[in-house]
Amino acid sequence: MSAAPALVSGKALALAVDEGFLTHHLPTAVLHLSVCALCALGGAWAGRQTYPPLADIVEPLRDRLHRDVVRGTLRRAVARGAPREGADAVVVAQLTRQVEVVRDTVAGQLMLV
Repeated sequence: MSAAPALVSGKALALAVDEGFLTHHLPTAVLHLSVCALCALGGAWAGRQTYPPLADIVEPLRDRLHRDVVRGTLRRAVARGAPREGADAVVVAQLTRQVEVVRDTVAGQLMLV
């Protein structure tokens, strides 16, 4: 559904060039360019309506994953027999990046649904 404005505006732009500008028929070109502009505005409006509900789903998931990752990392770091290396910051950074990948993947899948 999110591809519809791009498809329609692309077709309208192609028609504006082919049937309007190349044939020197300005009213046809203006009509097709108007359709292209309306599709761009409609797509922007639809995107604006889509992202707040998506954020309501994805951001709590991200927060929960971050909390679980940090809690698990801290528990392992203070556990008896845990290796005492200086790589803890690297591990947390990698885990944070993985959480962001999960968040982006979930958001992408929800956008397709």
